[in-house]
Amino acid sequence: QRDMSGILARLRMLCTDFGTNSSSNNIRSITSRQEFLDYKMVWAGSDAAVCHVGTGLHKVPLARLQEVFLSIGKKRVEINEVIRILGPFPNVKNMLQGNVKVSVGGGESVLTFTYSSMIDGTGKELSAAGSEQRKVDLKVLYAADQAIVCTTSIDDDGAVDYFESDNGASLLVFFREKDLDGELDALRVL
Repeated sequence: QRDMSGILARLRMLCTDFGTNSSSNNIRSITSRQEFLDYKMVWAGSDAAVCHVGTGLHKVPLARLQEVFLSIGKKRVEINEVIRILGPFPNVKNMLQGNVKVSVGGGESVLTFTYSSMIDGTGKELSAAGSEQRKVDLKVLYAADQAIVCTTSIDDDGAVDYFESDNGASLLVFFREKDLDGELDALRVL
């Protein structure tokens, strides 16, 4: 049994005590690095929050989401989803790729991912051009080299309490992953 109020209280403390101004500078630094930093999604407030950044393909029958990894840097973003198909089937990895932009306003940072391609579990690349590209916005509540906390709710005036109003349903938490290739090998995907 998870203690949701305890998890949300700790996330609130992290974001309020160490977030905002330093997070704006940190997220800019992370996105503009010359190498990718890899993060693993360690907590999501809801399936809708996961689908906001991912493909949503784990919602098909007999599929279960195993892991989500975020790689960010060089003003680029990659989302790797590992999906387990029930039965005698291998795990499937879908990768979304695109550009990342940071917007700062009123002391808050918003990450905008613009996905331009997807590589599906068969290795087939699907490209999107112009208006077909998918845009995803995330408000950054905390950012450092070791962790990123963000919310999918960005259309508000800053008065929303992401930890209470929807019981954290819009929150995503990523922790630094130092060995992405090792994690993918352990999940038996290429």
